[in-house]
Amino acid sequence: MYARLSAAADGMLRPALYVLFVGIFAGLATIASFEANRLTLLLTLGSLAAFLGFLLAGNHRLYCLYGIVLLAPLAISKQFVLMPHMGGASSIAIEPIDPLLLVLLGFQLRDAAAGRTRWRVTPMTKWVAGLLALGMLNMLLGPMRILAALEVVRTAKCLLLTVIIVNEVLRERQMMHLLAALIASVAMQGVLGIVQGIFKISLGLQVLGEADFENIKLAAKGTYLYEGALAGFRSNGLLGHPNLLSVFLAMQLPICIALMFSRLSTLVRGLIAVATTLGVAALMLTLSRSGWFSFGVAVMMLFGLSFVHPRLQRRFLFARVAAIVVVLIVAASFSGAIIKRLTQSDPGAVNFRLEWNSAAWGMVGERPILGFGLNSFIVHLPGRTQYGGAKGLTEGLGEHWPVVHNIYLLVWSEQGTIGLICFIGMFFSIFAAAIRNIRRYYSDVLFAVNLGALCGIVALCIDGLASFYMRVPAPARMFWLVAALIFIVDHWNQANAPQPSRLPVAPPVPPERAVRGPAGAPVPAE
Repeated sequence: MYARLSAAADGMLRPALYVLFVGIFAGLATIASFEANRLTLLLTLGSLAAFLGFLLAGNHRLYCLYGIVLLAPLAISKQFVLMPHMGGASSIAIEPIDPLLLVLLGFQLRDAAAGRTRWRVTPMTKWVAGLLALGMLNMLLGPMRILAALEVVRTAKCLLLTVIIVNEVLRERQMMHLLAALIASVAMQGVLGIVQGIFKISLGLQVLGEADFENIKLAAKGTYLYEGALAGFRSNGLLGHPNLLSVFLAMQLPICIALMFSRLSTLVRGLIAVATTLGVAALMLTLSRSGWFSFGVAVMMLFGLSFVHPRLQRRFLFARVAAIVVVLIVAASFSGAIIKRLTQSDPGAVNFRLEWNSAAWGMVGERPILGFGLNSFIVHLPGRTQYGGAKGLTEGLGEHWPVVHNIYLLVWSEQGTIGLICFIGMFFSIFAAAIRNIRRYYSDVLFAVNLGALCGIVALCIDGLASFYMRVPAPARMFWLVAALIFIVDHWNQANAPQPSRLPVAPPVPPERAVRGPAGAPVPAE
């Protein structure tokens, strides 16, 4: 009896001590921050709130998992070795998900040392390792050693993110939590994008990644010909640019739609439908043609696979029809904006992409094997465009020169043909795992997740022809998370594959009781 009372008292006292400790620490930090700027104060209080939540969480690993997914696309960071430019990492950054990843890594190493789990490495790791090796070669041989080092560190952290998530999510229940965080992220970005687009405002959330109003006006100004400053207002959520928000949604919305084809409860599927509607509406408000096209191809692929697959042909028919209707209704609601964007857009964006593609192709021709060096495209841009040298680029394009808006040409020009092979090999390893999962229908929920993630990766690959989303540090992390989903399903299928039934086999006939027939085959003796 005394032991039970003691345990109960300890259970009540520990959270109280946590609250007291963090409260005192927060108060002192707040007082000390009176002279600091708003960003420092917000980051301090946010970190304290997150730390308090971790202390009070009943499941620390689950808390870290939710935190990683929700914080992954946000551009909150403390930066060092800052070298601002486009097309790759511009600093060594400490981000909010870093301590959460380290906590999960610590738990996993403890479990592996105790023999409770076996460390799993994804097939894409060898291809990413090839890209990292080329980057480290650039670090050793130069000349842009620091720029190469910044991108190597960023890519290594992204690979670590995938490996940790794959080794953390081992059961269906954990997958449900991971999906809940992904869907919540879509809904949050959808709501923010809708508010931005309807009221044509900045929400003042630049500390979390929202574009500042000057960049919002710049994006709007280049949308339509002969229109006012905000006539082409484009939502960006907390992703920093409308095109980034569009890819974010085009990659994750297929997962939400695919979950409508599973045996989740009606309430859960209703909530997913709400998040999907919000995300599709925000996608329309980005006014991103490449995002629309990528999402359209992904959705058509998703429904094509669902109607062709023998296990889905006659199942979830109502859910599939409902999902199609929702997408069509939302698209029809924005048909005016869609038609205007397709018919009255400023051709400058397309012309610029073509010009930079030509410059990148010329760089590939100059150094086809190893390229010019990781994260160094903009350094070698002067003299390869109509703007001439560095002075002409500065006068025509502002402080930071844009990089080529084609991820394949960017990788090819920087890391050569060897780097491009590794880059494409990485995607093929993801597709190979996804195709294996399509052939194994052991869980309808995980089957739907794999189908949606596959279509989301396809959307990203298509958008990569007109963007460099995968080189933007914060949003790009969502690619590594979606890729992790496919490998999680692959490992789960391998571990839970039904064992083949073993029928009893008749014992063999002893040689001495067998005789030879006319054809020489052994037959039982009479």
